[in-house]
Amino acid sequence: MAEPDNFQISISQTKGRFFYASKTFSLGEQILLEAPYFWVPTEKAQKNVCDVCSKSLKTILSLPLKCTACSQVFYCSETCQNHWKNGHVYECKALSNIITISKAADVDSGLLRGLLRLMIKRSLETDLNKPHYLKILDLVSHIDKTNEKWINAVTSGCQMLLEHVPEEVKIPVTEMVSICCRINANSHGITDGEEYIGYGLFATMSLMNHSCFPNASFSIGHRGLEPMLSVMALQPINQGDEITVSYIDLYQPRSERKKLLLETKHFECACSRCSEPLPESVDRLLEGFTCINRKCKGTMIPTDELTSIPQPEISKKLRKKNNKKRKKKKKKKKKKKS
Repeated sequence: MAEPDNFQISISQTKGRFFYASKTFSLGEQILLEAPYFWVPTEKAQKNVCDVCSKSLKTILSLPLKCTACSQVFYCSETCQNHWKNGHVYECKALSNIITISKAADVDSGLLRGLLRLMIKRSLETDLNKPHYLKILDLVSHIDKTNEKWINAVTSGCQMLLEHVPEEVKIPVTEMVSICCRINANSHGITDGEEYIGYGLFATMSLMNHSCFPNASFSIGHRGLEPMLSVMALQPINQGDEITVSYIDLYQPRSERKKLLLETKHFECACSRCSEPLPESVDRLLEGFTCINRKCKGTMIPTDELTSIPQPEISKKLRKKNNKKRKKKKKKKKKKKS
């Protein structure tokens, strides 16, 4: 459930769509609580987690339930099984063939499973305008920046998938491919606290911009009959401030973060942390290294000039310095013996 009184969504030429706070938030205060449009477990985890609520099947007292027709979905209780009963009717046949399709098209089975689940969720929307599905279509796809080989493989997978789904669930192949691009660009991983067990698509949260120095963070946990995403304030946030989260691991060096964001999210990060001069940024502690002089408490920062110094020359200077240290130690030992 989104919290409309907590934030507003605006658009700018530099940021695109972004969230800003409609009120002041204190440290640890919840900004957003959202259920996924869909979520699916990974192929590895599907036998160990409930297909509906994502609860670990190892923690339940009774034996887990499963669909005997496809043997691809497992439930922690009859409540969860009944909750998705109407939806599973549409996916059962396709799930029986999902691994075969995945291997034939060379497409990730988790992506195809997520696409299938999304198509079913769309068909189950009672409003003819499909307002929840339209929110998914409103997300960025970056299809123009996506590898052509991957697009061709996904297209092939979508065509094969359509052979196993009912007519009322089907959508055009081009639309299926664009949805796969949106899943790749906007989905969030779901863990059990330790291991990655699946992913989900959270339409509202996906509109939040990234920052390597975010003022909010998100976590996904069990609440009711589906995993829920919660966005919390990492620091006090004033009314009118942009609300940002991190898409990636923040303990990577700046160069690696920027490369990863460009390759996977298709943008050049220009947040305050990435824009600050390296010697003044917290990144100096990740990219720098300790001076070989033990008395020096500073941090040495790599620069373009450093690469221009011939490596043999650096090695020669270090050898001379080390040889001097060894000679001093030998002299001290001789004095002690005498």
